[in-house]
Amino acid sequence: MEENVLQISGGNTFGLLENEVLYIEKEYNPVLNDMLSRSSEYKDLFKKNGYKFIYIPELISTWANNIELLNEVLSYHYPDNNLKLENTKEYDLSNITTSDYTKAFLKAFSYDLTANTTGGLLINIRDDIKSYPLSATSSIALVEEINSIIKDSKDYREYLINHESFALSVEYDDGEEIKYEANKIIDEIRERIELLKRDGHERLLLKLILDEFKGRKKSHLRTELNYFTECEKHLEEYKNYHQKIRLSSIESFESVYLNKTISSLLISEDFRIFLPDYNNLEIEMRPLPKTVFFFFLRHPEGILFKELSKAWYKEELHSIYKQLSPREDHEAMKKSIDDICNPADNSIHEKCSRIKEAFLRHISDDIAREYYITGGRGMPKRITLDRKKIVRKATFDYDNSTHVHFDPDEEPF
Repeated sequence: MEENVLQISGGNTFGLLENEVLYIEKEYNPVLNDMLSRSSEYKDLFKKNGYKFIYIPELISTWANNIELLNEVLSYHYPDNNLKLENTKEYDLSNITTSDYTKAFLKAFSYDLTANTTGGLLINIRDDIKSYPLSATSSIALVEEINSIIKDSKDYREYLINHESFALSVEYDDGEEIKYEANKIIDEIRERIELLKRDGHERLLLKLILDEFKGRKKSHLRTELNYFTECEKHLEEYKNYHQKIRLSSIESFESVYLNKTISSLLISEDFRIFLPDYNNLEIEMRPLPKTVFFFFLRHPEGILFKELSKAWYKEELHSIYKQLSPREDHEAMKKSIDDICNPADNSIHEKCSRIKEAFLRHISDDIAREYYITGGRGMPKRITLDRKKIVRKATFDYDNSTHVHFDPDEEPF
């Protein structure tokens, strides 16, 4: 079975979450679409094996019938966009087909599928995006083919694990990966985040929908094509024009999809956190996670978790926490900071998880990761946000501390 790995420039994989399966097609395949749209058997088959199946027409239908959800997803992926859609019934979102969607990302990411692939699956396996062509012409054959793909993908996952060839995200210093996903997200917001927390595939689809709502429809180009081909003398002019339009369209897509708008971060006088460029979105945290967040903002150079036990880091954390916490039990406060600074305790990882969760409530991960704490195996943990984007109105007791030494090229928080 042919296998391909899909990657975006810069080394980032196309935005499917772990174990997500996306159906794509270069040309409309009536047989496969008929089987996939009429039966939930295939979705259940993936679910039973720990995968989530994504079918673009079904996703479009969900959004077309729920304008509130569509606006919420738009806001999640494009927090700097003030566009609010009022009525999807005025637009025929079925104009956006899986083949349109597939062609869009093939152009945007310069990725090539086998020439004869008219239907297939993309699966995220340990951040490798593998493609599997589909050729079944009956339900029985499709089930067999899917089972074969599931087996192959599981074998590939085991191979990656055994050979340690996958990139870890944020980890414990002893090598154990921090579990930042759904099991770390509190119950009351888990469902909402899981609903919204899609990166590349939904972001691309939203871009196509925005184009549809803004009136930039492909039918307009098709009309021009028909007109110019009827007038042979204008054919060369049309070819040149069409080439410019096509390149302009791709550049426009890349500027929106690949170049994210990163908001400044405002810390108010009462220590509240806002993202002014995202409609003044407030990021809420409890005092302890907020203490850790402010602490890491203060250290753009990054800090190894195992070094948090140093006396000056403890003193700094304690100073921040005293200003943020309403607690009056100083011994209890001291213990909370001691736990955070204890390499054998899980507290620092839990607080980092809460910080990430606070941003993922409102914005997609490709943007949120600028604000939460990241760092590779054995590397210092840090917040990558450009410190020039921080606007601080709050006054901290530790402002005049002499314990901390900053990179001279960085603006201290």
